[in-house]
Amino acid sequence: MRGGNGPCGPLARAPRKCRPTFAFDLDGCLHFRQHLERVPIALAGWRHFARPIMMLSRESDSSRILPLDWPSSRIGGLAGKKVRPVRYAIYFAPPADDRLSQTAARWLGRDAFNNGALAWPESPALERERQMALTAEPRRYGFHGTLKAPFELAAGRSEGDLIAAFDEFAAEIEPFEVPEITLSEIGPFFALVPTRYSAPLQELAEQAVRRFEPFRAQLAETDIARRNPERLTLRQREYLTAWGYPYVFEEFQFHLTLTGPVPDDMRSIMRRTLEAAFDDFIGKPLAVSTVALFVEPHRGAPFTVRSLLPLGSASTRKIA
Repeated sequence: MRGGNGPCGPLARAPRKCRPTFAFDLDGCLHFRQHLERVPIALAGWRHFARPIMMLSRESDSSRILPLDWPSSRIGGLAGKKVRPVRYAIYFAPPADDRLSQTAARWLGRDAFNNGALAWPESPALERERQMALTAEPRRYGFHGTLKAPFELAAGRSEGDLIAAFDEFAAEIEPFEVPEITLSEIGPFFALVPTRYSAPLQELAEQAVRRFEPFRAQLAETDIARRNPERLTLRQREYLTAWGYPYVFEEFQFHLTLTGPVPDDMRSIMRRTLEAAFDDFIGKPLAVSTVALFVEPHRGAPFTVRSLLPLGSASTRKIA
């Protein structure tokens, strides 16, 4: 999870206009994916967004992802190189126009709804370059709370299948409110968390883990190794093997990540900076009225919002 010099890194620029491109999955179905510019389309009373994306090459390696407008010389140079498949994640995220969502996007320097770089808020205590470095990890993932951790699709499952299941999942759960959130340190990270246990939030996460498990491909050994299983408890290792993520069910702790690892000598400054930036939300309720399907086009790429749906039974309700 590194910022690098890509769309969310230190040299990030505001997104440029580009000509629309499209992607076909291996079933020949046309999909919109990662975008640089949102194009509003009226759909069932909600705003839906078409997104310029990257194309799956169907003529050779089915897991390779290539921009449609790459010159043939560059495409040829990728021969023999394999790009890891797309990953999806089920997250809580507020709507794009929600004040918390906008504040967090400015803090992280990136909006996951349009994959655009944003200007950082001025902080007298924290230099801009330092803030960029300390927020590089959550910037790539976008502002969110994990419900079902990122996963590759299982064999025989398509993005269309996943989107249909996601729509049903959102329609079956009623919105609720977490009474209060606070700023907390989880190890070396800072995050917004519920002040106390929330049964509806715990239930939402458990349902997401179970409901989308049939769509998850088994983790590769390299993915398991990245989790440092030797540092996990026995129960967490069992969950990692069985569910692809060690922090599920009673191990789950909902959090909205705001930083990467913060050095000890920076934590008091970081706390003061975050308390000032999120003062309007700390100690206040959190409305859980939407869920989001995020997509990572290939390993290491920024996650973007593929679909954001309101919770509840009114089901013609796509937001993004």
